[in-house]
Amino acid sequence: MHIAVIYVYALHCWKSDLQMKEFYSGEKILPKKPVYYKTDEQPELWFTAEQVWEIRGADLTLSPVHHAAIGIVHPSRGISVRMPRHIRCVPDRSPEDCSTATDVASMFRAQTRKMEVSSDGPGASHQ
Repeated sequence: MHIAVIYVYALHCWKSDLQMKEFYSGEKILPKKPVYYKTDEQPELWFTAEQVWEIRGADLTLSPVHHAAIGIVHPSRGISVRMPRHIRCVPDRSPEDCSTATDVASMFRAQTRKMEVSSDGPGASHQ
C-alpha cells in the first residue's frame, strides 16, 4: 500500500536523529493547512506532501475522525489504518502516484474481517 502521508505527528518511526531532523526541516513545514487537505484534525505542524511512504497496518477500519474515502464506504466516516507502521520511503513515486480514495475503499472492502459500524459506534466483528 502506498499512501501519501499529509500529517505525521502520530507516526514517529525514524531510524536516526538525522532522518528526523531532515524531515522536519523548515522548508517542508507549511504556515497553515492547505485548502486541499481534507481533515478536521488540527496538528501543530503541516507538511508539504512530497514523500511517499510504504506502510503496513493491522487492518483498515471505519473512522469518524479520518477522512480517507469518506462517503464511499460510509456516508459520514472515512477509513483509517489501524496500527500503522512505516516500512520505507518510496523515492521513485510522487504523491500523485499514491492510492486514491477509491483504491483505499476497495482495499477496505477486500478485507476478510471487517468491523460493523453503526452510528452508535463499533459493533461486533464478522466474517
